[in-house]
Amino acid sequence: MPCLFRRDTKVSARKIRVLITQLTTERMDAIHTGTAPDDLATKIMTTADPETGETFEIEEMVDQVAIFFLAGHETSGSALAWALYLMACYPEWQEKVTDEAQVLTSDQFGLIFKLRISRDVFRGIIRLYPPVPMMVREASCPEQFRDREVKVGS
Repeated sequence: MPCLFRRDTKVSARKIRVLITQLTTERMDAIHTGTAPDDLATKIMTTADPETGETFEIEEMVDQVAIFFLAGHETSGSALAWALYLMACYPEWQEKVTDEAQVLTSDQFGLIFKLRISRDVFRGIIRLYPPVPMMVREASCPEQFRDREVKVGS
């Protein structure tokens, strides 16, 4: 099905890809000179595929970063929107979450795991309204998955 976008959307998407390409190229240069930080991006760019021994090319890395960038905003935004909506619908739970959060100060962020009510509320929200309810994949080559043959196009 064709997906038609407004011209300004396409322009914005190109700008984002140019920026991601620039950042990815700079990181690759830093990796080659030995000045890259030891973070997730460096690990992803330097870890070889166990089957082929190859690492991501710049264009592949740009694609991966673009997916993280877009999916991270979309899924987080959707989950947060539902959380705020449902908390507004159920003020008694909003009060419980607020009371629970009052015990933490800014220097106690490491104790966030103790916010059990908040965690349970958020888990309930993403169970009811998952940001990514399903993912569709199509096999481009024959595969075997869990002792079953997967045909091309499945």
